[in-house]
Amino acid sequence: MPSLESRGIRKLALVLDISPNTYFKSVGLTVFQNQAFAGDQSIEAVKVAEIFRQLFTEESGISLVDGSSNRELLLRNLQVSRWNGVASLKGSDEITSLLSELTSKGVDAILIVQEVDLPDFIGLTNQRLGPKGVYRRFGDVYIYGGFRIRAVSAKTGFEMEHTSYVQASARPLPNFVWRENFEAFNASEREVIAKGVDEIFRNNVREALVMIKATRSRN
Repeated sequence: MPSLESRGIRKLALVLDISPNTYFKSVGLTVFQNQAFAGDQSIEAVKVAEIFRQLFTEESGISLVDGSSNRELLLRNLQVSRWNGVASLKGSDEITSLLSELTSKGVDAILIVQEVDLPDFIGLTNQRLGPKGVYRRFGDVYIYGGFRIRAVSAKTGFEMEHTSYVQASARPLPNFVWRENFEAFNASEREVIAKGVDEIFRNNVREALVMIKATRSRN
């Protein structure tokens, strides 16, 4: 697959759909032993945007600009085909006007990053995981996170080929004590979670740039 730069992409507008929530999942031998709850501290969209900007600056020749002012309009009009999963922006007057405005500013595509529920890629069970958080299986604890990334052409309003996929990763949290609810985690444990999610997002963004061919070093 050719790089984004060789496909004429020089400037991307970043749009994020990221919540600060953290999800916790403990998977037992039976469904009756499973446990799930959520918390309200993890990583803010503004921090994720900072990670994208930093890594684009370090590893890509493509300019990244803030598209958050158009976030609500773009997400509301984003349609994903049930047939092949390809996304497009509805051809409303608002969208047509916005795409015209973006292209006049030199924006070639809109990079949309959205949280999604994930399959259990850690324990390989049939359970579903929240977009990011802490996972436990047989006493082992992991920090994890993921998102769907896709680039939509500002000229056509259609998803660019080979730019849509889910990026997710996890790493062990050795000696981390599992609690029965979010409120039971103390301040230092919450800090471990927040730092772990930050690290996971950095790894995911770096890998995502490689996968969509946005890096300088790979073509």
